[in-house]
Amino acid sequence: MVRSLIVKGKVLKKFWPEVVLWSIHVLNRSPTFFVQNMTPEEAWSGRKATTDHFKVFGCIAYAHIPDVKRKKLDENGEKCIFLRVNEHSKAYKLFNPITKKVVTSRDVVFDEAKMRDWNRKVKEQQLIPIDFEDAENRTEQQMQSLDEHLPISSTIPLENEQPPENQHSDPISFEEAVKDTKWQMAMEAEINSIEKNHTWELTDLPKGHKTIGVKWVFKTKLNEKGEIGKHKAHLVAKG
Repeated sequence: MVRSLIVKGKVLKKFWPEVVLWSIHVLNRSPTFFVQNMTPEEAWSGRKATTDHFKVFGCIAYAHIPDVKRKKLDENGEKCIFLRVNEHSKAYKLFNPITKKVVTSRDVVFDEAKMRDWNRKVKEQQLIPIDFEDAENRTEQQMQSLDEHLPISSTIPLENEQPPENQHSDPISFEEAVKDTKWQMAMEAEINSIEKNHTWELTDLPKGHKTIGVKWVFKTKLNEKGEIGKHKAHLVAKG
């Protein structure tokens, strides 16, 4: 599926991490032989999976440029390509091939019939006038229906893109996190949730089996404006 999307989307192979994440997102919300009469996402979360937000990978996408970032007569649309849904803010994750920057926006107009011609040399950023009013309403409806159980994943950064843990100083170990009050509170909330939901049941280890360890995963969650919303700590099984 990853190979097919790269070819169909006419994108560079360096985007393979984004293609993998988008493939997983789509497959979890698609029918499967192993889970009858429901999608894997519904089987996991207990809620109907939505697909209204699905877009053609690699298609042309115009991200709205906020008023504060442009002059009155400047164009309001930034020409990018679609990568996937951002797991932190339920917004679309796009890539501007001219500035080499990743753009996260909920206010996007898609042209799913067109792909970027990577062989064409374009030196200047393309800003285009777009009517975002109708698109904003459609996107808001799609994102409201998008379930919040997006996968926790580590993404290999694209060129010139700083990974989230570098941008927001996410700790990579318990020893580092325990020194910070906000991460202490996040871990305490996770433990309380585990106990409340009876996630674990203490039992004897069956013969011939080995135990596996656990580790903490720390993520800074962003809101729709790209600002820090909250800090989350997840206790997960290794591997």
